[in-house]
Amino acid sequence: KAMLMGRDRLRAMAKPVEILGGPAFAVRLNMACQGDRMDQSGWLVLLNLLALSNDLPTYEEAALAYAVRFEISPPSFTPPIPLPVTANADSGRPSDRDVFVLEGCVDTKSAKRLDQLADFGQGKAHLTLDMGAVTRVDFASTGLLLDALIKLKSGGTELSIINLSLPVLALLQMIGADQFASLKPRTRK
Repeated sequence: KAMLMGRDRLRAMAKPVEILGGPAFAVRLNMACQGDRMDQSGWLVLLNLLALSNDLPTYEEAALAYAVRFEISPPSFTPPIPLPVTANADSGRPSDRDVFVLEGCVDTKSAKRLDQLADFGQGKAHLTLDMGAVTRVDFASTGLLLDALIKLKSGGTELSIINLSLPVLALLQMIGADQFASLKPRTRK
């Protein structure tokens, strides 16, 4: 219910919403619904994800199954508000030699890669950390990541972390990483 209310509030304010990883999560939820392992709130999350993905045919199938399962009408399909498209400003991009890329899941097994980040940035005036390919950051590894950022900042390196997904951005802000680096979310091209 909270997700639907939040979506409705954002819609009322004409705010677009993008669910990163939404289609893959919807597939998993749909499988759970097929196996009859989902309660009504799970079905509502699935319908919400399908609506935000603008997937009308799949939404209609799931809505029919929802109506049969719970004997009530599903929420009506409302297409999402389109996301704004930003221009690609190539002139402000850092050179490849000043960019360090992290990929996949950043967890406690990433200690070696985070040490490489700290070594890579030593002696540089500015370093860009591209986290666009990071799928998630495990909370247990945030200390390792923060240590690498502190080491770089104390060595005089200005650090920008770019292409952050919103959940990763929120986690980094929560642990105080914005005290040591500028944090920039992903932008649509």
